[in-house]
Amino acid sequence: LGVGLPTLRTKVLELLAESGTAAPASYAAPPPPRAHGWGPFNRFTDRAKRVLALAQDEASRMGHTYIGPEHVLLGLARLADLRQADPSMKRIFDTLGLTVEQIRTELGKVIPASGQPTLPSEITLSPETKELLQFAHESAGDQPVVPEHLLLAIVRDEQSFGAQLFTRLGVTPERVRSVVGH
Repeated sequence: LGVGLPTLRTKVLELLAESGTAAPASYAAPPPPRAHGWGPFNRFTDRAKRVLALAQDEASRMGHTYIGPEHVLLGLARLADLRQADPSMKRIFDTLGLTVEQIRTELGKVIPASGQPTLPSEITLSPETKELLQFAHESAGDQPVVPEHLLLAIVRDEQSFGAQLFTRLGVTPERVRSVVGH
């Protein structure tokens, strides 16, 4: 229907109030909004959140219904390639000698685009990306998650698709870790 449960619940309560009918006990008011900063991405910096937004955009452009580590890698590369590039990501990708276009081209050889963009609401995180985000959280420890943590999470398992994509581009996971400085 395209309507979330909180919106539907609020509308039902409004209609009941307008009709003068008391809401059943099971239709209690929705819970108050959670405190600012709650959620799976509360420890992500704005830079890291931007990477995930760019990854979602890449998945959409490719017609994929999931955000995979490959999309996160493209998001990181795009962060380095924007008009107002992120200085840290720009340094890393320049040092690695990689561009967004190189990564897109190599990725297209392995996972072709479907031709039809996917609506953002149809895109979910793949299990591999969920693991990647968990690893980034763990790597960050008590610190906020930054794009560098996401990049290190991509190459943590040398058999992962993201690490293999780097290898196909002539960059070893060890080189990535060295350039990032961890």
